[in-house]
Amino acid sequence: MSNRHSAGIAVQWRITRPALAFICVLILGVVAASAMAIRNFGSSTTAPQTCARSVTIRVAAAPAMVKPMQTHADRWNQIHFVRNGKCIKAAVYEASASTEAALLATSSADKPTIWIPDSSYWVEKLQNDLKTRGKDGHIQTLTAHPALAISPLVLVTTPAKSAALAAKGGVTWASIEGAGSNLAMENPLVSSEGLVGLAAIESTLGTQPGFNLSHSIAGMAPKALPDADAGFAMLLADPKTAPMFLATEQEVAAENAAHKSTFAAATYPSDGTLSLDYPAVRLDYPGDDPVLGPGADGFYESFAAGAAELVNPVGLRDSTGVAKPLSGADVSTFALPFTKLPTPAPGTANAVWSAWPVTTRNARVLFAMDISTLMQADVGNGESMVSMETSSAISLASNYLPDSAQFGLWGYATHLTSTLDWLEQVSLGPLGAPYNNGTRRQAVQAQTALVNKQTNDGSAVYDTALAAFYNVTNNYVPGRMNAVVLMTGSGNRDASSVTLDQLLTTLRQRFNPAKPVHIISIAIGDGADNSALNLIAAATGGSSYIAESSAQALQILLDNFVQQPS
Repeated sequence: MSNRHSAGIAVQWRITRPALAFICVLILGVVAASAMAIRNFGSSTTAPQTCARSVTIRVAAAPAMVKPMQTHADRWNQIHFVRNGKCIKAAVYEASASTEAALLATSSADKPTIWIPDSSYWVEKLQNDLKTRGKDGHIQTLTAHPALAISPLVLVTTPAKSAALAAKGGVTWASIEGAGSNLAMENPLVSSEGLVGLAAIESTLGTQPGFNLSHSIAGMAPKALPDADAGFAMLLADPKTAPMFLATEQEVAAENAAHKSTFAAATYPSDGTLSLDYPAVRLDYPGDDPVLGPGADGFYESFAAGAAELVNPVGLRDSTGVAKPLSGADVSTFALPFTKLPTPAPGTANAVWSAWPVTTRNARVLFAMDISTLMQADVGNGESMVSMETSSAISLASNYLPDSAQFGLWGYATHLTSTLDWLEQVSLGPLGAPYNNGTRRQAVQAQTALVNKQTNDGSAVYDTALAAFYNVTNNYVPGRMNAVVLMTGSGNRDASSVTLDQLLTTLRQRFNPAKPVHIISIAIGDGADNSALNLIAAATGGSSYIAESSAQALQILLDNFVQQPS
């Protein structure tokens, strides 16, 4: 999901005089609620103060909650919140729930003080992962608070198709499950919409004779969407042929507002629905400043006291399910009453994750990493280019794939040997298979930690892309997703290489639709040639991405190859 889901609603609203008066009351209410929470916490003033030092509450928020959290943080920071002589500030950043859960489980995250995912299932997953992997000390305590907002899950299609469904009596989860090729489910391993939607199917149909979740979703995986954004894009591009998909009512309202057109219609299942909720999680780490924890509590409590006024303007309901949009807002898509499904049984999310079919796990991927000195440039976040694409991307992704998944690792620069610009660091094969003195997974992780040692300053992007494509094509394995992941932070810096036109021509000629090998390119930082990488990926029917942080690089790999830990 993108930020447009939280920003687009306001486009459609007209602020009349009554609405303006309501806004004034709204702001006064939020300020009063914040002030009450602050009085319970410590001292504050709107006048400038001198603090011995400042500490910052870092808030990692799901996309739909970024704007409400930022609004609250701005007010919080204006109050000059002080405790024990220290100014406590708040900083908000956007974080995908699935990515942040994976990062927090492995100590690779940016150490948020407060985490706001878009589903409590990700909190449950993090808690289970921390128990499974043992306490490594990077999270001292995890305290989960109730949801600050919710947004019901709905079936999305065109207004005409939605009206036709209503004329036939509406939809139920049984009819959604049986929609077959007319439904595109989001991948539950990375999408909260897909996860919660499949949880709804399991909780409503799981006790019926003959129902099997694994069989039900086996047909969904091959055409699964990475997220709701992809569904909206398909609906915009070709409304007649676009499949139905799941999204929140907030996303429907935001997309319609952003495009100034009611192209997407929300249909609420008649037997009830589940919601994406937005719990607040306080995270404490060893060595934290003593005022951070109480500061986080004060920030959460003051937000919760005025939550409705903060979340309603972006199309979210408060935690009770009530939507109170401003006067003049288009309430047709997100203020309707809805029936709530009972809370699914504990473990439902794990059942969904484990039931996601084997076809999504059969990855056979050759990673080609740029290991030239060009990849060691600082990207402004304390990580080098190489560290960003390895420690938080390939290594972490390998932890989330089963032993049967096949990984290989190449490093490339220029003239690494007398004849080659690339080196095979780990041969392509099963992650769980014996390799040297350990497993191939361990070898991949060990090699990605050593790539900073290279001193070659050239980058043979084109020659390496072609060689890697040939390697996987010539050793194609049926029944698997055969792919090359080309990762670089530079353009082609090799005067003796094939030209871009020669590379593209060869890739198009050698690509075999019956034995497809896709190149997935990931551009790291500002130095990459995004245009060339996009053309290279497109020549094989692959995808091209840009990553500006380690979390984004990881998310790309999660979207394409991720698997629940075995």
